[in-house]
Amino acid sequence: METQAKKIKNQQGFTLVELLIVLAVIAVLAVLLLSAIPSFLDKQHATQDLKVANEIVGAVGKFQNDCGTEPTIIGGLYQSTYATASYTENGSDCTAQGLWHGPYLNSGAGTIATDGTYIEGAFGSSDQIKINIAQPTVNGASGVTQQDYVSFSGFNQSTAQYMSQKVNGNPNFGQAGSQFYATCSNKNNCTGYLVFNNYN
Repeated sequence: METQAKKIKNQQGFTLVELLIVLAVIAVLAVLLLSAIPSFLDKQHATQDLKVANEIVGAVGKFQNDCGTEPTIIGGLYQSTYATASYTENGSDCTAQGLWHGPYLNSGAGTIATDGTYIEGAFGSSDQIKINIAQPTVNGASGVTQQDYVSFSGFNQSTAQYMSQKVNGNPNFGQAGSQFYATCSNKNNCTGYLVFNNYN
């Protein structure tokens, strides 16, 4: 018993300097991890928005196949009440003619606004995913005319670059010829446009 007590007494613990070094290393690792989380989450949200935008492009094509026109608001992909003359590109009433066979878009794509004009995207309430059946005004989109696009917002410039790399030149993404463009009012406030071929 006495020998064991002597052994314990002779054992040395960590010095204060060693403990401080360990704490400093843990703090540096924590800072690195915490700084990487927002970028990781932005990429996850961007991937989700691009997935939804791609689904919308396909849904617009299905709507057009059934109705012979495109919806002017996203609500037409969800509910027949938004497929009337007021909400179609050529003014035809898809609902009255019995041509609407939707929903064309899964309700899990996002929460739809009560007026049917947008769904909430992955970046939160500021991220409104809309369809625009018109010519987009987009920086860097010279030569893009008479095409439709899906827009979404609420992300930063580095996320915009990530989205562009994911879409542009990727034959496995979306409709052939789909292109992604972004405009940024500042480095933390960008709007993206997934431009796709007009179905008409």
